[in-house]
Order: sequence, then structure tokens, then C-alpha cells
Amino acid sequence: MIRLRRSEVAAAGLTLILAWGVIYPILVVGADAADTTALSAFVTRPGEWAALWASVWISLVSVVLAAAIGIPLAFLFEWFDFPGRKTLGSLIALPVVLPPLVGVIAFLFLYGESGFIARAIQAALHLENAPWRLQGAAAILLVHAYSMYGRS
Repeated sequence: MIRLRRSEVAAAGLTLILAWGVIYPILVVGADAADTTALSAFVTRPGEWAALWASVWISLVSVVLAAAIGIPLAFLFEWFDFPGRKTLGSLIALPVVLPPLVGVIAFLFLYGESGFIARAIQAALHLENAPWRLQGAAAILLVHAYSMYGRS
């Protein structure tokens, strides 16, 4: 009779779980990708191309904006020693370690139309409405630049 050690049984179980949870879905997606029906439907619809182009240009501009923020910050923190440098460095790194949804919600609470900063400016300048509206590609780029500069 063959006696299996616990480590061998655990390794076999882990292999089965990985095969079921990782390899099988990859094979299913690969099989679905071999069917070109969806690809031909995508290629023939102009709305799909517009969405693809919007995604590509927003991604490219997001990278440029994040680099425009992140590179000067990196030089600032590398070249200069100033009071509160470690604390500020930790705060600047928050968008990197927080989940993206938390960053977006925090951004809206601060800068959104009913956010803290927007309301403070509205009260200080005695404005009837919020000083800005976050919508469209500009809002997406603003949030991306804010949340991705630490990754550049």
C-alpha cells in the first residue's frame, strides 16, 4: 500500500485547484477567441472603433500626465531634504497602495461638485453653483493623473 505524505496530498490538491481556477478558464477563453464571429462584428461596427480609440488616447494622455506629475515629485524627494518629507512621501504614495475605487471616491469627496474643496471655494467666493463640474474625458484624465503618478 502506498502512503502519501501530507505535503504530497496538499501539493496535489493545490495543483487541482490551480488547474480548475486558472488553466481551465484560460483554455475556455482561448477556445472562444478562436471563433472569429465576435472579432468580425467588432471590426464592422464604427462605434466599436470609436470606443477603442477613446480608450487608447485616454490611456496615452493619462501616462503623459502621470509622468508629468510623478517625475518632478521623484526629483523633489530625491534631491531635497525638507521638514515633513517622510510624511508627505507617505501621503503621496497613498494612491499606489489604495484600491482604485477608494481613490476615486476620495477624489470625488475632495474635488467633486459637492466635495470639500469645491464647497469651500463656492462659499469663499459666494458662488451660487459649484465652481466646476467633473465629467467626460477631462474628469477621467484628472483622476488617472492623480491616482497613477506614483506608478510612473
